[in-house]
Amino acid sequence: MFLLLSVLLSFAACGSEEAPVTTFEKVTETLEETEPTQSVTTEEVVTTPPVPTLPENMNPLTGLECDASLVGKRPLAVMLNNLKVALPQSGLSKCDIIYEVLAEGGIIRLEGILLDYANAGNLGSIRSARPYYVQIAASYDALYAHFGGSQPMAYDAIRRLGVNNMDGMAYDGVKLNGLDTFFRNRDRLNSGVPMEHTAFATGAGLAAIVANRGYRTDLNNKEFTAFSFDPAFAGIQNGTPATYVKIPHSDYSVSEFNYDAASGKYLHSQYSAPHVDGVDGAQVATENVWILFAAERVVDSYGRLEVTLTGEGSGYYLNGGVACPITWKRAGEGDMFRYYAADGTEMKVACGRSYISIVDTDTISHVTIS
Repeated sequence: MFLLLSVLLSFAACGSEEAPVTTFEKVTETLEETEPTQSVTTEEVVTTPPVPTLPENMNPLTGLECDASLVGKRPLAVMLNNLKVALPQSGLSKCDIIYEVLAEGGIIRLEGILLDYANAGNLGSIRSARPYYVQIAASYDALYAHFGGSQPMAYDAIRRLGVNNMDGMAYDGVKLNGLDTFFRNRDRLNSGVPMEHTAFATGAGLAAIVANRGYRTDLNNKEFTAFSFDPAFAGIQNGTPATYVKIPHSDYSVSEFNYDAASGKYLHSQYSAPHVDGVDGAQVATENVWILFAAERVVDSYGRLEVTLTGEGSGYYLNGGVACPITWKRAGEGDMFRYYAADGTEMKVACGRSYISIVDTDTISHVTIS
């Protein structure tokens, strides 16, 4: 009996050990059946950076954004005195484009082109017109502010090209709607500066003259841009170093540019000193520098010049401390300058301000770019 009980207990014990093994095997089978039959892959998401575009409210002189109220509006071209005794000028920092061109006697005059002239404050000192300055104004469909002009050439050009002009000879000391139009700088007068270097204008006063005369304020060409702006401009390719420029227009007038890598701008100097705006003391700074070679010749006993700004000529475009040769073309007196690379394609230009130096073809060999 005891022996039989022991055998039964032995069988019972074996049965209790086999049951967990059987259960484990079933669980293993179940796990194997529930494993995924396909591997899960994660796709890499590639983000494409947006393509830069020109702003909807674009200043056609710079390619940069401007106030919506200025879109499609005519700019102002203003004649600025540049004699050493007449410095500093007021309003340079408000100009989107600055031209420098010789007048008689080896003296440079400046012509500023600005879109938001009504808010520019004081501009000056203002000097007289010459026919080639009138042509430049006409090419921008600009309103034109000057104080007198060469007789009869400048006034003939104004009439011939239909330029809406504001002559300080007619508005000296005149107020419109309580605003100064052209006025004399009393501090300069009292310090003995000659009268011809004391004439200024206010941007708001010039806008009042425009309204008073009923001049057109919208551009004739709504698609007009001063340059072929490229919002994705990556710098001049295959150019030469251009961190310093020296342009000896004459023994009296020497223009210099130094590239400031920190700001990405060219800083202008003349008379061996920084060229500054008398309002804010800031040195004239610009992203783009253009050197355009054009034939100049003396046409009268006063030494007045004729500057050939139609047809085509050579020059340089400078940006980012690099220069490349260009060809400029201009069909007629009122047409825009267009600029072409060495391969004949139109130059793509960085957005920003421009300083344009028109240089006598006889001076080409004296221009330094390094």
